[in-house]
Amino acid sequence: MNDLLRTWLTRRSRAIAALVVIAGVLPFFAMAQSSAPEPSNPMPYAPENAPAPSTPSSPNQGLNPMPDLGSSAQPPEPMNSTVDDERLPGETPEEAAARRERWKKIEVPEALDSKPFDEEAEAGSSSLHPVDVERRARVSGVSSDARVQFVGNASIPETELLEVIQDQRDNMGTEGLTLATADDAAFYVAQYYRRKGYMKVRVLYRIEGARLVLDVDEGELVRLGNVVFIGNASYDGTKLGEYILGPTHERKSTYKDGLPFIRADIDLGLQRAQGFYRSEGYPYATISSSFRLSRDGRSMDMTVTVNEGPRYLLGPFYFEGNGRLSPDDIQKELATGKPIPYSELSINTLQRKVEDIYRNSGYYTRTVEVKVAKPKGRKSGALAVTFNVEQGPLYRIGDVHVTGAKDIRSEFVEKRFRRMRGHVYDPRDVEDTYKRMVQAGLYTQFVIEPVPRPDGTLDLNIAVKEAKPREFGIYGGYGTYEGPYFGVNYRNRNFFGSARSFEAVVEGSARGGKAEVIYLDPWFLDTDLELKSRLYSMYRYEDQYSKIETGLRNDLSWDVDRYWRVGAFQWARQVNILQSDIDEQDLGPTSYFANSIGVTQTYDRRNNKANPTSGYHFTTSFDMANSAIASDIEYVRFVYRSGVYVPLGKVVLAFGAQGGLISPIKNSELPVDERFYLGGSTTIRSFAEREMGPRDRSGNFIGGNSYMVYNAEVIFPIWGDLKGAVFADMGALYENSGDFLSFNDMRYALGAGLRYGLPIGAMRLDYGWNPDMRPNEDVGALHFGFGMAF
Repeated sequence: MNDLLRTWLTRRSRAIAALVVIAGVLPFFAMAQSSAPEPSNPMPYAPENAPAPSTPSSPNQGLNPMPDLGSSAQPPEPMNSTVDDERLPGETPEEAAARRERWKKIEVPEALDSKPFDEEAEAGSSSLHPVDVERRARVSGVSSDARVQFVGNASIPETELLEVIQDQRDNMGTEGLTLATADDAAFYVAQYYRRKGYMKVRVLYRIEGARLVLDVDEGELVRLGNVVFIGNASYDGTKLGEYILGPTHERKSTYKDGLPFIRADIDLGLQRAQGFYRSEGYPYATISSSFRLSRDGRSMDMTVTVNEGPRYLLGPFYFEGNGRLSPDDIQKELATGKPIPYSELSINTLQRKVEDIYRNSGYYTRTVEVKVAKPKGRKSGALAVTFNVEQGPLYRIGDVHVTGAKDIRSEFVEKRFRRMRGHVYDPRDVEDTYKRMVQAGLYTQFVIEPVPRPDGTLDLNIAVKEAKPREFGIYGGYGTYEGPYFGVNYRNRNFFGSARSFEAVVEGSARGGKAEVIYLDPWFLDTDLELKSRLYSMYRYEDQYSKIETGLRNDLSWDVDRYWRVGAFQWARQVNILQSDIDEQDLGPTSYFANSIGVTQTYDRRNNKANPTSGYHFTTSFDMANSAIASDIEYVRFVYRSGVYVPLGKVVLAFGAQGGLISPIKNSELPVDERFYLGGSTTIRSFAEREMGPRDRSGNFIGGNSYMVYNAEVIFPIWGDLKGAVFADMGALYENSGDFLSFNDMRYALGAGLRYGLPIGAMRLDYGWNPDMRPNEDVGALHFGFGMAF
């Protein structure tokens, strides 16, 4: 018997190992999918006896997975709320227990394990095995070209079911068709059906020579019926339903006729709902469920019973130990503006915040312990929190050591961090430099390990792994105004071994083409200044004129802090207007050399620059062209642009403002290409690109010398990364710079659109309606593009 058991375990080792791995991973997967902490036992410092369950309140409005929602009916008779994975469909607990006892008595004859399978003798015969039969020993000698056939699978296609039993099919190919493999295949198919809501499914199998036939009796699809909540005084059924029904929604985004009843999903959702309660300060909250099958067997009603118990909040805060930082300052850092619920997550978060406050002040080896007062009695209330701080010594940055450097010298990295030597350790400064190094694309690995020394210094040990410096790329896209575009680029991030970047780009579109080379030095003269030089040449066709432009622009910028960047630039270009439909008196110079110098600044506190949902940004630019720097034209120009993003739950309110003016100096005439143009996907969206504002006598748009635009947008989720938006725009374009901010002759847009989040920014489709249409204007405009509108 021991030999037989050892043989069975050996041959089932892979299956057993897989089950062990699955059993270990599933809890972590469930927690990762959860939007609230999983329920846990009460904290060690909570009262020893949980408060008595509160008297159930009248059932309040619940959630509505189907059209109806029970609200006042008596709770249905409970079914067993424990999920028994070993029970088979239609099997009672007593039958399951008897079957398990029967399994214990089974002894598999050794002859069955060693006797070859006689394919000729068995051909034409078939044996029918229910999915709940005992596991059998392996039958060897079966052809490896076994096939699988499904019978009765009306609701789930065969291709989908074949994926479910892919492992068993692989075994058939390597080990042949065995009774054990056939039995496993039937089991997993039945399990898959149950996860789809077919509670009464039965799957039988039979072996016909080298073919496995799986006979499926799907039974009736059971859907989730009415859901009633009892005892949930603090949160309504809609809120709790997001947790309880979340796993079923995650399994499949939409259901045509209501949600299927999937017991495992419901149990996981109940755990999430209980975890949500405990994360909100209800350590003794419990949530249970009971079910009742409808008379026709097609729906399962559910009653959710909530015992909330008392709610505890954290505060006030006290400090002990040798910490020297001001308790009042720490209190301000910990304040959130709203009550802090008693939960393990909240306590850990507070502890990390206090640790970070001391670490950011140079106390790298600080330790913080947290004690929470025990509740008095069984009533809700606030629990005092005491932080015991051992701050340790104050550290300053010491030496920098780099390992792993190859083509890029280690001195290059050391110089970036050496400026911090002797300064009080602040991880935020180290992180800022780290981000600049990573963003340069020079390394695939950049790990910083602070090492404290007895002399009060903190060495930085940096391990790097260099990235491939050269890359070649092909890109393309489409824009409403630009049309289709296509480009190729080459980049070398370690140009001549200098850790500086060189890039060459060639691009073509329906509007023309360009070629450019870009040199980027993020550490100009081994300082924190960034130099970017761009040499370019382009042919460009606009609706009113076409041009050839060749130029050089040099930008020198500096990050004042992690949010604020300032810079200066010089921009020289030769422009030739090739042809134009604009009247000559409105066209301006057609061949000129412009040279300008200017300054810029950007303050950006958006949470995500590509797809922001909170924060704000503000950018300004001022430049001047003058004959003193060899410019044919003379002007001063000022431009600003800003945006604010306010989250309201899953909805985002976005507001934008931009404007600018350009004024000729002396009697200089301003070229048509230097003027502002409005209309398009980022300004007034009821107008096509560059089709708003002043015109000549022939109706051609000639641009203006000043403008202002204001936008408001509401962005809301639809499904996954797809979002909808409704917006309103207003603005004006003036022929004279003196009309800037006059608010005369305002134009408007009302519209709606779609947003799809991509790493490079949102893909946008907007339609803007013109509510104040004038002669020769369209009723609206459709826009497609990438990035935020403002």
